[in-house]
Amino acid sequence: MLPFLALLGVTLLWFALPLLPALRELLRPSDIAPLKVVDRSSGHVAYFARNFRQYLDRALPPEAGVGDYSGKLLDGTGFVRVNLHPGPLRDAEQGAHHRIVILDTPQTLEDGASYLMELYARAPLVGGGKSVYRALYAEGEVVLGEGSQVLRWAHAVGQLNVGAHSVLRGRVSSDVGVVLGGDVVFERIGAPVISVGAAQDPPPEPPSAPQSYRAPEGARRIGDHLRVEGDLEIPEGVLVGSSLVVAGRLRIGMGAIVQGSVKAQATSSWPTKHR
Repeated sequence: MLPFLALLGVTLLWFALPLLPALRELLRPSDIAPLKVVDRSSGHVAYFARNFRQYLDRALPPEAGVGDYSGKLLDGTGFVRVNLHPGPLRDAEQGAHHRIVILDTPQTLEDGASYLMELYARAPLVGGGKSVYRALYAEGEVVLGEGSQVLRWAHAVGQLNVGAHSVLRGRVSSDVGVVLGGDVVFERIGAPVISVGAAQDPPPEPPSAPQSYRAPEGARRIGDHLRVEGDLEIPEGVLVGSSLVVAGRLRIGMGAIVQGSVKAQATSSWPTKHR
């Protein structure tokens, strides 16, 4: 019996060796910070849009600079280019909705259109209502009509205006600002200024020394953010010195300043005039 028990003990110890680091971490946690992600795309809202712009610079044929025509990029991807007439882009233009679309002149797109590949606008763009965009990159200002859908990402060097009842999936960003109409659903937005609802006067300047926000009981500081289980309401005119992750509903009071990012798992609200 003793040799059998010894053999059994050695066998169990042998199988347990790979689990020792995990067991030690379970009993005495030391790594409480989130893992660093090698892919930089996780930290930049406009990452995919910037990559698409660089890809287009490399793949566009040198002769693709004059006239309105269709062709193929250097990697074989089909595209259609409009750079002479300022009229609307029509379905009849050689299957434009199934190719990368390049617009070099201001355009007003038709309602109910679907662009199944990327759309690149080098001039101001006005999208039609109830249109669907796979992805959109614009060098100037963009206006998306009511009921628009963005399936992957959208970026505007100028201001990006989104009509009411639109759905923005993936990443939406602007170098200037994003203005959202009523009842717009989005996943991730990045811009220097994000406005919600009708146009308003800019928010009042905060006091020279705003009162620091005191976290509620049960809030945990993890890395560079404050995590709150349940709902959270930020009072008016206070300064929150970190990012916020809220497991419930978040409401930000008038004039409050959050020095970081904000993420809430439930429907959240804040006044139109806020910073």
